[in-house]
Amino acid sequence: MNPMSHACVAITVDVQGTQKVLLAQKNLYLAPHGRYQFAAIARNGTQYVLPGGRVTDGESPAATAVRWLAESLGLHIDPARLEPLPLHRDDWIFFRARAPQAVDLDRINGALRESRNQSARYNNVILTPIEKAIEHLGVRAEHQSLEWVGAQALRAINAGFSREVIGAGANASDAPYREALAQLILS
Repeated sequence: MNPMSHACVAITVDVQGTQKVLLAQKNLYLAPHGRYQFAAIARNGTQYVLPGGRVTDGESPAATAVRWLAESLGLHIDPARLEPLPLHRDDWIFFRARAPQAVDLDRINGALRESRNQSARYNNVILTPIEKAIEHLGVRAEHQSLEWVGAQALRAINAGFSREVIGAGANASDAPYREALAQLILS
């Protein structure tokens, strides 16, 4: 496996007969928080993504995906519930987890606002119909005007990150997430 591999989870929920997927909006600037000692600029900052993170040495992609959900969103999923999504990438592994009941967005977003999770990777979560999820990906003008984006960009600059580094992280390609959502639509 590629040492830079990422493992992500598409959590799907049936809401009154409509299949919805959980998307998480990434923070742009990640200050040291929880077990993470260093400040960082997020890849795909200010964009909605499928939650997940980098696979660590000795950890399976499924264990990574479950760990990131717990650390970042406070969601605990049994790794046995993960279904692999077929993608043709060496550096991204995606899973689907069908939520057995409704996901409590208010609880998750409250924990994100109050920084109660071990990781400060995400700013907000939404549930959206799978067919419309791709519309939430990518850098959009409305993402740039969000109140918290300017404050985070200023914190990142004050922490020593250049505007180029901030821009490169915020504008990273969302192609892996698009491919995974396309697979969800097809399944």
